[in-house]
Amino acid sequence: MDYEKEIERNIDLEKHYVKINQGKFWMYFISFTSEELIQNTAVHYFKPEEDNTGYQRQLITNHYRKIAKFMESESEPIMPPAILTATDPENVLEEQGVLKILKVIRVVDGQHRIQGLRYLKQINKDAYENIANYEFPVILMVINKDQKIHEINTFINMNSKGKKVSTDLAILLRDRIREEEFKDRVAYLDDNDFEEAIATRVVKKLNESRNTIWFDTIKMAAGEDDKGKPISINAFNQSLKELIKQYVNSSSAERTFDQINIIVEDLFYLIASAWEIVVKKWKHCFNIDKPNKQNELYNIQKGIGVYPIHQILAECMIVNDYSLDDALKDFQIVLKKSHVEYTEWKIGGILSSYNSKAGFKTIALYIKNEIDLYKVINQDI
Repeated sequence: MDYEKEIERNIDLEKHYVKINQGKFWMYFISFTSEELIQNTAVHYFKPEEDNTGYQRQLITNHYRKIAKFMESESEPIMPPAILTATDPENVLEEQGVLKILKVIRVVDGQHRIQGLRYLKQINKDAYENIANYEFPVILMVINKDQKIHEINTFINMNSKGKKVSTDLAILLRDRIREEEFKDRVAYLDDNDFEEAIATRVVKKLNESRNTIWFDTIKMAAGEDDKGKPISINAFNQSLKELIKQYVNSSSAERTFDQINIIVEDLFYLIASAWEIVVKKWKHCFNIDKPNKQNELYNIQKGIGVYPIHQILAECMIVNDYSLDDALKDFQIVLKKSHVEYTEWKIGGILSSYNSKAGFKTIALYIKNEIDLYKVINQDI
């Protein structure tokens, strides 16, 4: 399905509704039958090669087939969670107590349930006919084009709280939308958006630069091409959070688009250079002669290595009054003195059991020779 064409298709639906307001946003509580969901919704998929503004993951076949199987096997299946959708203001009209929906609406949350209905219709028409007139609760958000980032944030919140779904592609999309907002209507960002914009662009630059240890090694959108990669853009972003916050505050930079680009260049240099030092210290943990330098036998490019290494780098930056070159010199000294052997980064090695936020801090202390993990383990025993 071509989303861009489908979303412009005219429809003619009239629905009774309950209208509610949340801050700047209006939404309608309505109901769709199974057939109406299939015929009148579209999903905007993320397609990095096309640089589009979609944010949905590609469908997981096993997921929607399980939903279809459930609906097929139950005599009276009940699927209470509401489908969350969105549309532009000009595509809805309140008239004489009903809501007129004029164009196909986009799905924010519920695409697998809708695809499950569509799949059931394909494989078992009789079973589908039993539920074709089922009514599903639908929440229809009214989102202006210049508020699209709030739709993406809703998607992220729906899919990161309570159930584990990758939001890497939405992080990339938020970065695109921020750039559009700078062009069209904002001069400054708030602190969180400003820092996330820096993190996202640093990570993208690391992943795209053939001269770094991170070339084509970071999961950018949780797609098929990302299988086997050691760390996600979300996790990498989080590992840089404190470092970026400290550097931004030290620079007293205005939260403008131009300042983002300046800080990204600084921090790309810092982080890429720091990982060159890491490679020299623990070269056996990498396939340094290959384009993709990940060595799958080691944890060092996973969160278990990235978080503590970036923590130490941030500390070196603070101690050296945010001079990048002095911070790198200090970082090099710390790693040169470290007693940690490359074998300890092996999957199943001593560091493997410290895969948590508290564990990352412990690994950082161990790298700095401030604790002896072997004594800690013996004490625990």
